[in-house]
Amino acid sequence: MTAETARLASLVSSPRYVLWGLDGPICRLFAGYPAQEIAGELVRNIDQLGMGGLLTEQERSSNDPQVPLCAVHQQRRGSDLSLDLEKWLTRR
Repeated sequence: MTAETARLASLVSSPRYVLWGLDGPICRLFAGYPAQEIAGELVRNIDQLGMGGLLTEQERSSNDPQVPLCAVHQQRRGSDLSLDLEKWLTRR
């Protein structure tokens, strides 16, 4: 572990919560994965599972993949569907 890595690890290991702002350098982690494309894929996955009726038109057309994910979660809280979609989105 480098000195810089150790310093960063110490910064985030002591607080109970860490809030990451997804702008600036952290955005590079998501380069090549446009949110609108991921959102569309997520909606198609929901449709293929026969659960498209859970989404409103506004949720279906959102460019933010968190919108359809949250909508499913609100209606199927704790379900395998909700958990599987969250895992899928995390992998993307």
